[in-house]
Amino acid sequence: MLISISIMEGVQGTMNEYECVQVNHHKRIAKVIKEYLTKGWRLHSYQATGFGSGVTHYLLFERG
Repeated sequence: MLISISIMEGVQGTMNEYECVQVNHHKRIAKVIKEYLTKGWRLHSYQATGFGSGVTHYLLFERG
């Protein structure tokens, strides 16, 4: 799952882009982060929800 949004921040009106990526298995987290870092994104926040084998990971990337 991928969600893209753009948000205006600051007095200067700079535009930041955000992408939220859903990862269903923890073994893919490092690969997804590396992929986004090489494309100029930075990891803004990370959250995991669920319990046991039903854990879902959400990575929010920022650029701009």
